[in-house]
Amino acid sequence: MRRYWLIIPFALLLSGVGPAYTKDKPEWRSWPMGQRVGIDVGAFFANLETNVQLNSASGLLGAGISFEQDLGLSDTVSRPMAAGYWRFFKKHRLNFSYFNLDRSGQGSSSVKIRFGEFEFEQNLPIQAFF
Repeated sequence: MRRYWLIIPFALLLSGVGPAYTKDKPEWRSWPMGQRVGIDVGAFFANLETNVQLNSASGLLGAGISFEQDLGLSDTVSRPMAAGYWRFFKKHRLNFSYFNLDRSGQGSSSVKIRFGEFEFEQNLPIQAFF
């Protein structure tokens, strides 16, 4: 019981600090624009490995295709990125971000590729985009 007598004055002291501290804080609408709106610009570095496999409806496994090795797409990509936010209430904000990861490549396959109903002969020029 004696322990509680030491905690009570400390709890009373803390209970008075909270309301006094919040009274000195400005209203959130008066915050500087840097705290209500933010914009970030940067780069997105991706190390990619894209594999596709088309299986038959009867359960037979199809051949796998690597977009990077078989179709000539780049496996590392650097892209610009933009992000921002808008705080419309004190504890609510909308975040926006944009980056683009389009890739394309061309080449010729060293093996015959069968993908579903399509069959691509060996050394046939192939253009791919993802």
